[in-house]
Amino acid sequence: MGLCSVCLSERRNKNSELPDFEVFKDKFLKDPYVGFFYADEALLQYTYYKQDRYRFEPLLGLDFKEEHRKLGEWYKDNLFSLLSSRIESESAYNPLLNDPEYYDETKELFENFLKVINNLISEISYKETDIHGTVDIALINIILKKIITNLSRQGQNNGQNGFSGPEVIDRVSNLFEAGSGLFFLELFFIIKNRDFLFDLMETISRTDCSEAMKIAEQPKVTMIPWKHQVMAISAWEKKHYGVVEMATATGKTVVGMMAIEKLWKESLNTGNRKKVLITCHSTVILNQWRREIINKMGLPAGTGKSYKTGISADGVTIQFETIQTLMTRHSEYSTDLMIIDEVHHMGGIKFKRALAVRHKWLLGLTAQLGDIVKRQIISKELGRVVYEYPILQALKDGIIPEFSWVVHPVYLDIREQENFSEMSNRIIKLFNNVRNDRNTIFKITNKNDFSIRGLADFIYLTDQARRTGKFIPDHWKALQALLLKRRQIIHTSQPRLEKAIELAKKLGNKHKIVLFLMNIDSCDSVAQQLKSHLDNVFVIHSKIKEKPIDIVNKFINAEHGVLIGADMLNEGIDIKSADIGINVAFTKSKLQLIQRMGRILRKDGNKKPTFYQLVAIPDRSCYVEEMDAELFIDDLAWVQSSALQMGLDLNIEWKDSELADYQAEAERYFMLSHRNNKFSGKSGTFNLKPALEEFSSTATGRMPDILKIYPNDKLTDRQWEDIIRTAHATLNNGKGVEKGTFLSLNSAWYILILCGRDPAKLLSLFEKAKSEISKELQEYKPLPEMALDKEGFIIFPGNMPS
Repeated sequence: MGLCSVCLSERRNKNSELPDFEVFKDKFLKDPYVGFFYADEALLQYTYYKQDRYRFEPLLGLDFKEEHRKLGEWYKDNLFSLLSSRIESESAYNPLLNDPEYYDETKELFENFLKVINNLISEISYKETDIHGTVDIALINIILKKIITNLSRQGQNNGQNGFSGPEVIDRVSNLFEAGSGLFFLELFFIIKNRDFLFDLMETISRTDCSEAMKIAEQPKVTMIPWKHQVMAISAWEKKHYGVVEMATATGKTVVGMMAIEKLWKESLNTGNRKKVLITCHSTVILNQWRREIINKMGLPAGTGKSYKTGISADGVTIQFETIQTLMTRHSEYSTDLMIIDEVHHMGGIKFKRALAVRHKWLLGLTAQLGDIVKRQIISKELGRVVYEYPILQALKDGIIPEFSWVVHPVYLDIREQENFSEMSNRIIKLFNNVRNDRNTIFKITNKNDFSIRGLADFIYLTDQARRTGKFIPDHWKALQALLLKRRQIIHTSQPRLEKAIELAKKLGNKHKIVLFLMNIDSCDSVAQQLKSHLDNVFVIHSKIKEKPIDIVNKFINAEHGVLIGADMLNEGIDIKSADIGINVAFTKSKLQLIQRMGRILRKDGNKKPTFYQLVAIPDRSCYVEEMDAELFIDDLAWVQSSALQMGLDLNIEWKDSELADYQAEAERYFMLSHRNNKFSGKSGTFNLKPALEEFSSTATGRMPDILKIYPNDKLTDRQWEDIIRTAHATLNNGKGVEKGTFLSLNSAWYILILCGRDPAKLLSLFEKAKSEISKELQEYKPLPEMALDKEGFIIFPGNMPS
């Protein structure tokens, strides 16, 4: 709304004439309803002008005061006709037709509401703040938000329902310019609970200038937290120490702010000012922390500054610093509360030096801590994990939206095929030497009968050797290096980039896409190719000149487009409106997968995001069965189990018949190589018994009944997933059957492949498994009558649909 100083100077130098009220009325106010929006803007602009004449200029007259007085009279005369229309729009039931006094009562109440708001505005004289525009209205919004927050919390504590939360200010701000007459009219109507409205008006009426300014500076979270956030802070508060592990997009930053609010309350009790130090490995994330604290704690500070500028609030000073700086300068810092974000990075020895900072309370935050070893290291240094909220539960609770995960297999190109084939030949020679190295195999396994049949066995042994500190010969290390080098061909495959570009071109002018690539060069190259096809293409990496957050904000403000990045996009970037993710850099790190999915999982209206994963595979001509089959199966099994655990709709697009044959061959080899694997036996690195034990006893008991309804046709992945979910179903009395979701079965897909997708073989296997646990099935609840629909999925005739 304001003009830059150069533009304003040019306008004033040209002595441009502004319309008086009559001209403005004739041009804009002929229709009183439409005109009200123009009048509202002109009066708000004049309010800004009176407070900041350097940046703002009125829209009416040379005699500013008189012309705006006339406009104000017109505004007041027409306001209540708009009020009447607003009442009528509330519902199909029009109270004005049935209660003649309703309009007068509402009008009087609205006049009183405006009066207390205007009194608050007049109480707060113009003050220099760090807020963009430096006008009272922004400060008024902060104060209103905090008053509403206090009243909402009091209402919840007293068991009262229907009270408005502070988010009403944001909802109305999205519709109307903050501080305008229409803004306050909509706020009045959006607060449905009249008791709450009276409490709000009473609180505002007894708030003087000094009290209002004190409220504005209080570090309070101006939102009603989710249940899991309350549980997280309650668990942490018991000792004010430990790690909170919450899936990306579930609000772990807010948990950090809740800890800051707890510290502020401590400062009120002691009378001593407190210090907060927030740290992580990334300046981008620290900048976002600073902005989020200002916005969500409603603090009068400028959001445009970097993390180097701290925040001073009532009773609390908040600082931000990178872990890298704290590692070398920890003696220069001391704090009451230390918040470490993305704490999974603290597993390295060098990062531990940052913990030497003197602190009283400590809160670690992460989306996923990592494997058992990393958990043990971090728990030893930062305290145990006090609260966990995985992506499975977030999906179940509706905190993040349901989304689809689509896997696109893509072939290598000719040059990559040649390199892959040449490397495969070298690997075969080395592999034959390694699997005949009985001496080393015995030293690692202490077993004379252990044999290496495939690369999966070799990888298993080298991992065992690394964990136990066993010696690995040079020819084993050479094979490891070649395998990594060959795997790199897969990870940097050009056809995957081409597929990503194809998808981005197809979707980029209708959706907001986040595209994850491997490195800076690929980011710049892909961006260059997309710019000739798409309107909005943005690139973010460590070598860009522009501030990363400025680029992210441009993407957020665009209606559609593509944001391209590599590692910098994995963590801490909050992009609510993005609905498509394209992941070119395949990873088997569940943490990184969840982080990347998290970029599109922020709840935003009714969007249903889609996450595309591009997987490169070699042509069958250079496919080495005994080496590649189990690795390929392992990749697919990881994708399937991850989807099952997260309750996702997984779709692997085998559009090319060659690709489908590729999968079939890999499955056949896996099945044949494990054909001697009995129920309690182990073959190589795969142990069937633990895989079966992942099924609950009830699910195991139900599996034979389920499998009996299938014909002899081979089962698809989707059917197998449906079978597993049905076996883990919940029987709701009088409400039908609810199939299981968010199931943690890492090896279930291997069982399907081991039985050749044959329902009869699976039936035999699970009948044997059921007989082994008969004692556990005393309270076993069988499923009601089942049948298959046209697509081969299980339904329950006579029951509500699952």
